[in-house]
Amino acid sequence: MATVKTSSSQATAIPETTLEHLWKELRAKRTPKARKQEIKRQLLLHYIWIVRYALYNMNIPSHSLLKEEDFLHVGLLGLHDAIERFEPERGIKFETFAVPRVRGIILDEMRKLDWLSRSARRKVHEFTEVSDQLRSELGREASPDEIQHRLGITPDEYHSYLEAMAAAAASYSLQNSEITYDDEGNEYDMVEEMPDHDADNPFTLLARKERIDFVRDYIEKLPERKRLVITLYYFEELTFKEIGDILGLTESRICQIHTQICNDLRHKLEAYEAETDPEHRSP
Repeated sequence: MATVKTSSSQATAIPETTLEHLWKELRAKRTPKARKQEIKRQLLLHYIWIVRYALYNMNIPSHSLLKEEDFLHVGLLGLHDAIERFEPERGIKFETFAVPRVRGIILDEMRKLDWLSRSARRKVHEFTEVSDQLRSELGREASPDEIQHRLGITPDEYHSYLEAMAAAAASYSLQNSEITYDDEGNEYDMVEEMPDHDADNPFTLLARKERIDFVRDYIEKLPERKRLVITLYYFEELTFKEIGDILGLTESRICQIHTQICNDLRHKLEAYEAETDPEHRSP
């Protein structure tokens, strides 16, 4: 994996005496909800180095379907949970309490990705590569028969490729929700609430929020049938076969629609990120 910055200097460092006061204020029942959310934001920014430290010392496989920034986000969920659960009166340092929890949630995510076997990863890679090649050559999305012919496989083998693509899509969607809950059970969008203090930092959460907004907007603008495929697959958790039965289409056709959407979104997202990359913006 890429090197994670773990500098001990923190752009949002808070003096020790102020930290003690913030923890007491956060735990006080009389503290207004809005103030508690502000304190959580300050603590998340102050302790974000814990997540980077955990990532730096973990052997995240380079072939993982998730990028380093995705694992950073997973770690932030663990950090947020640690802040919610920490009890200063127990006399232990927050770092001691938080590190194993951050590592734990990242390890859990890695284990969830582990069931995608090496063989399945190879099939995903080959299927995606061939789909991209044919799209470039034909100027359109390739048909299942064209993909199968280019791969040089039988119909049964092609079905196994579809299963691998479905498994990869499912694993990639794990832990993708930005919503967590505060101590009163109310929805709280952790990423949305965090301000952008360092726009040039590759770990910036603002960039991630922009990507989420972009994807949400993309899905909302999809034609009805394509949007229904995405909704049934990711939100209702139906299989490609079940979706095909509902829409009167074959399983391979549903997989093709899903692949087209994912490829189109990937290309548009890459173009969007290239345009909005701070390093490429005019001063």
